[in-house]
Amino acid sequence: MCDEVRSAPLHIALSSREVYPLGGGGIGHFVCAAADLLSRVAEVTIITTSLWEQRYHELRASNDPRLPDQSVRFAFVKEPNDEEAGGWYHVMHIYGSRLLARLRELYPDHGPELIEFPDFLGEGFVTLQAAETNDPLLADTCIAVRIHTTAEICEVLDGFSKCDLGSRALHAMERYCLAHADALLWQGGDILGLYGRFYGEEALASAQQIRYPYRGESVALDVDESREPTQPLKLLYAGRLERRKGVHNLIRALTGLERDDFSLTLLGADTPTAPLGVSMREHLELAIADDPR
Repeated sequence: MCDEVRSAPLHIALSSREVYPLGGGGIGHFVCAAADLLSRVAEVTIITTSLWEQRYHELRASNDPRLPDQSVRFAFVKEPNDEEAGGWYHVMHIYGSRLLARLRELYPDHGPELIEFPDFLGEGFVTLQAAETNDPLLADTCIAVRIHTTAEICEVLDGFSKCDLGSRALHAMERYCLAHADALLWQGGDILGLYGRFYGEEALASAQQIRYPYRGESVALDVDESREPTQPLKLLYAGRLERRKGVHNLIRALTGLERDDFSLTLLGADTPTAPLGVSMREHLELAIADDPR
């Protein structure tokens, strides 16, 4: 019996609307790296939105090296439109329902041993509801929710929390996932502490620290001997011009310096997260004025 259990393949499903290089941000990079790493010990399936299906087949046909290992299975959930979402609390509510139906298709006999959902947008809400009501599909499945950043916390950090019914429902879905997961995964630092302060310790499932895997380039530390010590220090900010990224605090700090032995370049897309919901780029340009640094 023990030999049979050991020889059976481990099945892991990673659900994410963001998957690098198909689309999305940091969550997508994590999913790709995690799938690559876990494929060494398990049969891995990435479940994502049908918005990326054509792009995936194009990249796979060209053997794009950015995709996970060939052994990683991709499955797609039909993306709902606004009309279809009209009878649901939020578009992510109907998406989550379709995601659970897709799980039944992918695992007709029994669910995978592990499903991991991101906390962002509450993707695992309907699946966790099914598990809470003893759905046979999920009887032997561990459902983990990984902390990235919830949409609710993103809104708070950007200085404006939406109060319409759909947004409140989405926030409630995220909170449900954080509370009812079999395991809440966090990568270190004060992230779990922040969630405890924001949501309340009693509102969080049992937490396990598992750091992000890395799938990028490795470089050796070296000294740039060509740079003259008297040259100005060159600083680069790469990321969205967004309030929660702290870019306005960076500008405030640097413009307050009296020294001129540095230069700063900002590289990233604009967002309407400046005070009063206006363009952050325009807000920063006003703050920088004619500062040549």
